[in-house]
Amino acid sequence: MQLVEELRNHRLDEEGLLRVPGNKQKMMVMQNVIENQWKNNHVDIKGMQTVTHILKSSGSHEIACLLKTYLRQLPESLFTQDCLDLFAQVGDITNFDDQIWALNLLIVQLPDVNCQTLRLLLRFLKDVVDHQTQNRMTVSNVATVMGPNLFPPRISKASTKTNMESLTDGMAYASKTNRITEILVTHQDELFSIPPEMLLQLSRIKVK
Repeated sequence: MQLVEELRNHRLDEEGLLRVPGNKQKMMVMQNVIENQWKNNHVDIKGMQTVTHILKSSGSHEIACLLKTYLRQLPESLFTQDCLDLFAQVGDITNFDDQIWALNLLIVQLPDVNCQTLRLLLRFLKDVVDHQTQNRMTVSNVATVMGPNLFPPRISKASTKTNMESLTDGMAYASKTNRITEILVTHQDELFSIPPEMLLQLSRIKVK
């Protein structure tokens, strides 16, 4: 993901990175250039140079805004439709070790491309937090901004719920998924690795 690499390699000290909105018109110009180069799923050297140039000449907030836009526009969440609610439900687990265990179990269920993309994204978000002295983005700030992009807001289908009840449910869901996002960013070194005993348990589950 060239957007992530540009931000990670050159923009981490930008104050308010990910939080401050970029200029929408400038972002759309950048988006059009990039998508025109990638529309045939093939980019030659000249195309790569064009993308690199537009990223280098764009503002940090516009690049970050485009990254969030692409995450929101994915056909389904990086956590997949099947596992999205399960990731969110980890927020209901009270024991931290059990949360890490559950997240590892869920991550191993993801398609390889989702898993690798998620890992790359989390490394970038951890780098943002590591530069919080310069960019003022604590892990709480990062989770609050990125949580809704990773966990699409729920739309209640229950016709019996009032607007206030739906709003309350939405806020509770956002709070829970932001906490999960914070755990994913902060404790990623404990994730993406499946201990032998966990693999054994998984194999027994699959056999059943």
